[in-house]
Amino acid sequence: MRFARPIAGSLVLTGMGLSVMLSACADSGPGDAPSQVPAVDGAPAVWQLQPDQRLTAASTGFTALVSRLACNSGVTGDVVEPDIEIGEAEIVVTFRVEPDDPGAADCQGNDWVPYEVSVNEPIGDRALIDGQCRPGGAAEQTVFCDPGPSRWTP
Repeated sequence: MRFARPIAGSLVLTGMGLSVMLSACADSGPGDAPSQVPAVDGAPAVWQLQPDQRLTAASTGFTALVSRLACNSGVTGDVVEPDIEIGEAEIVVTFRVEPDDPGAADCQGNDWVPYEVSVNEPIGDRALIDGQCRPGGAAEQTVFCDPGPSRWTP
C-alpha cells in the first residue's frame, strides 16, 4: 500500500485574498508510519459528452470525453472504469484516472480521452450527471462544473 508523506520544502503562495500551500510528497518506505490517508483508486477526472452524438430516451450508453482534473502536463492518462449510480431522476457517472507519479507538472490543461459508457438500460427521462461536479465532488468549485453537474437532460 502506498502513502504520501510531506518531505522538506513547502511554499505558500498568497495574493488577492487567497493562500495556497504547495508541498512536495514522497512515498513512505517499509516500516514508515503513514502521515496521511492512503491513495485512493485513481485521481479525479471530469467529463463531457462527445459533441457529435445524439442521445434519446432509448439510448443505453454514450461516449464521454474524460479529462484529469489535476495538472499533469497536458496528459489525462488511463481512464478507470467509472462509478455509475442509476436513480429514478438521474444517472450519475463519476470518473477517475490512473494516478500519476508525484512530481512537477505544468497546468496547460489535459487532453480529453474518449470513453464508452454503458448503463445497460435505457437512459429514459433521466439527466446524466458528472459525479465530480456534485456537492462535495472534487471538481465542484471548478470551471468544469459551471453552470452545474448536468451533462445531458432529456
